[in-house]
Amino acid sequence: MAISCTSCGTDLADGAAFCAECGAAAAASVAPLAPPPPWPMQPPAHPPTPASHPPTAYPNPVPAPDGVGRDGNPRNTVGGVLGLMGAVLVGVASFLAWGQITLAVVADRNQTVSGWDWFDNSVATGPLFAVLALVAAALSGLVFAQIAPPAVRIVVVAVGALGLGLAAFAVSDILRRESDLQSLGRVDVSLQFGIWLLVAGALFILASGFVATDARRPTPV
Repeated sequence: MAISCTSCGTDLADGAAFCAECGAAAAASVAPLAPPPPWPMQPPAHPPTPASHPPTAYPNPVPAPDGVGRDGNPRNTVGGVLGLMGAVLVGVASFLAWGQITLAVVADRNQTVSGWDWFDNSVATGPLFAVLALVAAALSGLVFAQIAPPAVRIVVVAVGALGLGLAAFAVSDILRRESDLQSLGRVDVSLQFGIWLLVAGALFILASGFVATDARRPTPV
């Protein structure tokens, strides 16, 4: 349909923006532009991303370094316990009675000796055994904590061997008193519980050094 000029009434050609007669703008050119479509108030819906849960177990767990279990080497645990038990036994046994001598002259006379109270107030080995017990306890603590290099194990064995040798010397010294006192009359010598407890403690410490092993060495798991 033809559009007429609003100023002079002349028919305008299709698509003309101005009138050819009067030069007035066509009605279509001054028509207001349509507003843009409104922006949506709600964003478009998107499908939710499915959540993934971490796997409950790994097919190939990472092994502990050097092939040692996470709880440590069980041999060192046993060795540490043996060493601590031996240290306690040696420390307690140094205060207990090691031997008893009964001398029958007019009336029975008994004398009991321990590591801290020796014959005729001579040199006693009780303080030495106390030091050995402290050293053994410290080294056994290292073994129990999985710190057992060759140097620690060698010192543990040396402490146990020294304690066992001193205990054997104490036994021989007690028994030797019987022959020394025979001229005074009938003499009875008996070994008491403390000396055997001392021997057991030294053996425990010695076994601790042999049982322990280097935790850094690969062991089958």
